Amino acid sequence: FGAQGEPVAQPDAGVPPSGEWERRAYAAQAEYIGMRIVEIARILIEQSDPPPVIVIQGDHGPDLETPVATDEARMGILNAYYFSGARELVYGTITPVNTFRLVLNDVFDAHLPLAADRSEYSTKGDPFMFRRVANSCRE
Repeated sequence: FGAQGEPVAQPDAGVPPSGEWERRAYAAQAEYIGMRIVEIARILIEQSDPPPVIVIQGDHGPDLETPVATDEARMGILNAYYFSGARELVYGTITPVNTFRLVLNDVFDAHLPLAADRSEYSTKGDPFMFRRVANSCRE
């Protein structure tokens, strides 16, 4: 889909798209999703009783064939929280392994221990060979 949510077709379905086309398509999708998710979150917050738990999380960072597509860059994700204790509980180096542990502990008093916040990566060519990647999470 494009920047306004419209359908977008690959230029030639029988040929792999160019890196440039993929970058433009990704940017357009990110623009649309960024706009829509804010609208959706506002509606959920305004119309929910009790207040909702909202987690907006990406699964990985850039995977395009560019100079910035490093293993470390791939670990960078969107990780946004909206729940009662989020301001106090979410910390700068959190990784997705602890997202729902925090939510469940806060909302349902689950008492789950936090796991180690670390990132591991495997390549498409060797998907079961993981290696540790530096954690550069930021607030």
